[in-house]
Amino acid sequence: TAHRGDNPAAVAETMRELLEICDVLLTTGGVSVGDKDIFHQALPLLGAERIFWRVNLKPGTPAMYSLYKGKPILSLSGNPFAAFTTFELLARPLLAALSGEEGPRWGEGVLDTPFPKASPRRRFIRGRYEHGHITLPEG
Repeated sequence: TAHRGDNPAAVAETMRELLEICDVLLTTGGVSVGDKDIFHQALPLLGAERIFWRVNLKPGTPAMYSLYKGKPILSLSGNPFAAFTTFELLARPLLAALSGEEGPRWGEGVLDTPFPKASPRRRFIRGRYEHGHITLPEG
C-alpha cells in the first residue's frame, strides 16, 4: 500500500480532520511541480479554494494559499530555507493578524558584504544585522 503522504485522497482526508480542530493549517512540501507535489490534487479533493500559488521571491516561489470553509491553509516549500523564508514573510504576519497581535517589524540596513548574484525575482538571503549594517556569511 502507498504511504498516506503519497495518496492525495488520504492527504485531503487528513487535512479535513485537522481543520475540524484547528483554525489554520500550515504545511511544508508538496506544492511545487514534481511527482510528489500532491497538494495540487489534494486541495480540490478537500474542496478547498486555491487563492494563490507561487510568489515572486527566491527562495520560496512555490508557496500556496488556500481556504477551506473560511480557514486558511498555507502550504510552504519543502526546502528548509525556503520554508523558513516564506514562514517569516507569509505565515508569521498571517498568524499575527488572526490572533490580533502585532506583526513582524521590518527595518533597513546597509549591506556591507558584496552579493554578486543577479536574480529576476525578489531574493532573500541569510545575513546578520547589527547596528544598521548587514553582513553575509562567508561561503
